[in-house]
Amino acid sequence: MSETWTGFRSAPLALPPLYAVLVAAAVGGDPGRLAEPAVLVPALVGLVLLVAVPLRAAFHRRITLGPDALTVHRTFGTHAFPLGEIAFLQENLPGGLGPQWPKLLVRDASGRTCRTWSLGRDHERIVRTVRTAVIRAGGPDPMAYVDEENAAR
Repeated sequence: MSETWTGFRSAPLALPPLYAVLVAAAVGGDPGRLAEPAVLVPALVGLVLLVAVPLRAAFHRRITLGPDALTVHRTFGTHAFPLGEIAFLQENLPGGLGPQWPKLLVRDASGRTCRTWSLGRDHERIVRTVRTAVIRAGGPDPMAYVDEENAAR
């Protein structure tokens, strides 16, 4: 039993051409000006911050549910949670603008936490699959609080 969900978003793929247009406009269409240190340094910093980081996020983010662990690969860093130690799962709805899909908050018995990116249309299936895997691994029901809240209503 191994399943992977990606956090791939295609919007960052439009950043390199957009950035090229912005840099061309900033140098007034003269590519020779790009070699000047006063222009080159901000252009390189902008390239890293506005293009490289979002592209890395687009290709790196994923959740892997293995036979004994849930692994969340974020833009910077990877968090692994043994299934039997996951004590809490919660869907967090984002506030404000942007995608309105829930994010998944994972907490283990030692208190380590990790929040994922917006899960997309499959969010209910992802949460249900992870919850079932934790229970099968012998851990406590990580969403028992949801059942208690529903029973109280």
